[in-house]
Amino acid sequence: MKINVGVFLIIMISILSLGSGCVRDNQPIEPDHLVEEPDQPIEPDQPFEGITGVTTKESFQYGNITRYYRMYIPTSYDHATPTPLVLVFHFGGGNSQIIETVTGMSEKAEEEGFIVVYPDGTGIYQDRLLTWNAGFCCGYALEHDIDDVGYIEALIDSLRKSYAIDPSCIYATGFCNGAGLTHRLGAELSHIFAAIAPVAGTSGGTHTEDTPVWQIPPPDNPVSVLIMHGQKDLFVPYEGGETKGKGTYSIFSVEDSVSFWVEHNSCQLIPERTEDNGVIKDVYSPGKGITEVIVYTLTEEGHAWPGGEKFPGGDEPITDISATDIIWEFFSTHSRISTLHSVRTEFIDPVVTDPEITPLHDLPDAHIRNLFHMVAIDTQVNRPGYCYLHLPGSGGLPEDYQYVCEYAASLGYHVVNLAYPNWPAIRVLNSQSKDPDESEYLRRERLYGGEYSFLIDVTPADSVQNRLIKVLQYMHDQYPEEGWDLFFTDEELQWERIVVGGHSQGAGHAAFLAKEHLLKGVVMWAGPGDFVQGLGTAPWVYYPNVTPEERMYAFTHTGDPVSRALFINQEIMGLHTFGALQNTDGLLSSEITSHMLTSTHLCDSGNCHNCIIADDYLEYAEDGITPSYLEVWRYIFIALLT
Repeated sequence: MKINVGVFLIIMISILSLGSGCVRDNQPIEPDHLVEEPDQPIEPDQPFEGITGVTTKESFQYGNITRYYRMYIPTSYDHATPTPLVLVFHFGGGNSQIIETVTGMSEKAEEEGFIVVYPDGTGIYQDRLLTWNAGFCCGYALEHDIDDVGYIEALIDSLRKSYAIDPSCIYATGFCNGAGLTHRLGAELSHIFAAIAPVAGTSGGTHTEDTPVWQIPPPDNPVSVLIMHGQKDLFVPYEGGETKGKGTYSIFSVEDSVSFWVEHNSCQLIPERTEDNGVIKDVYSPGKGITEVIVYTLTEEGHAWPGGEKFPGGDEPITDISATDIIWEFFSTHSRISTLHSVRTEFIDPVVTDPEITPLHDLPDAHIRNLFHMVAIDTQVNRPGYCYLHLPGSGGLPEDYQYVCEYAASLGYHVVNLAYPNWPAIRVLNSQSKDPDESEYLRRERLYGGEYSFLIDVTPADSVQNRLIKVLQYMHDQYPEEGWDLFFTDEELQWERIVVGGHSQGAGHAAFLAKEHLLKGVVMWAGPGDFVQGLGTAPWVYYPNVTPEERMYAFTHTGDPVSRALFINQEIMGLHTFGALQNTDGLLSSEITSHMLTSTHLCDSGNCHNCIIADDYLEYAEDGITPSYLEVWRYIFIALLT
């Protein structure tokens, strides 16, 4: 195939002034563009001192090259709340400033509350005529084999250390050459990006007649994709083939790119199609990981950002739709919920932390189970300085609740999943006493140690309180830079920094602690469930809360055999003040509003008491990978970070 290398005068003028289009020939970047080392992670207790509401220009050293990017942080940004991140990639020959103006993404970020970053490509100049290495194009970046994928991965890691980035909500979009890079990032960094939205770009092609065809590699993980392309685009033809402009490359068609993503996401092959006023929308769904591929074919659009600003050398954009609005709506409904790759998990023998602690040999099947504490932390994220303490249910151990705890860590919590004396069940023990306050005595002894109940013997060393203090001290000794000492002073716990969550018996412990301490928050998974035979709810549940009710959440499956009684106890605790019992089935975290949550989803395991949180009983979405209730987890954990 003979490649068209002609160029129109107007395009040449554009290149020499602001830069536009997809492919430009540039010269090697000078080696003296170096800066100091990237910023260090902000310490958990350090207040955010960045600039909001204004676009700033930042630099980042990757390899031997200083890379630049523009960044907009909305005025609503809260350094303690995980926030979505959108990366926007300019066209070939452009720069970050132009694409910010063209897309208007900063205004959208201010409106919707996400962080947006506009990276710059590379070229002979620092601030113009820049390109990206999309694998088969373009210009300087391709010719000098610039590692743009590695750069973007390193940049995201740096941003996550310095800002409260939600690891499940990282997205990429780009135009033309930037769209090609967006395709490539979605494939090669599928463990990072939840969704991508290439506009007027393609997933592969050839650089010259003599070079082999290049295509993005198969992704390791499913990624939702929105593709938007004009049928009148001559620079990046909808049907593929030769491009127009100062380039010598041939590209795949939109159909080729769509087929790639549909195949690798395992989506339905026949889309659901709608047409309206020159906009054809094809939806390929569902795919693995609750992904989908959506294609907008714009019959009257040329080489432009739909609904955006016209740039020199580009076509006049249509105004019937806004690509920026559509893309953000798409991103906001697609989150990656399995992004746990940077979470460090350790199991720690309680006896190592305190030799006076007794191993839990009396638990069922103790000889074949992991009797250790579990701790988890994500060293690659901003950590606002809150600990999630998880208390397993009766006979349960930390190994039974690993997924939910690692997810909490990915959002920025320091996590302690505690092994403690929790057997026999309080319900069973309570039936052996006629004292209506027996359940309170049992909880006090397990939480603090001492002689509260004649039915058990928990020493102060074996109590929840001591075990937690000792594992926190141990972690601080091992990793003094990680902030574990924020949660204790000498032998006193800093409860106001601790979210206490628990399952079943552990939920009751969390509720009881809320009666006596000002906690950062409380999460009751299938609890609290203390009752007195013939009297109903145990007296302690009626005690006033020290922890404010607005910091308390509960999630109970309606199919749980004791769900009705648990709902009553949750109302006594005051959770109904913030809304009626809400069924969360099919809801995104942004659509959940209540503090009393439930599900009617059929439990395949048959155990609706455990299926909301325990690893071996978790319900999964159609992809077999995504826990059905992870949007509920996300809603609760993020709410308690604020």
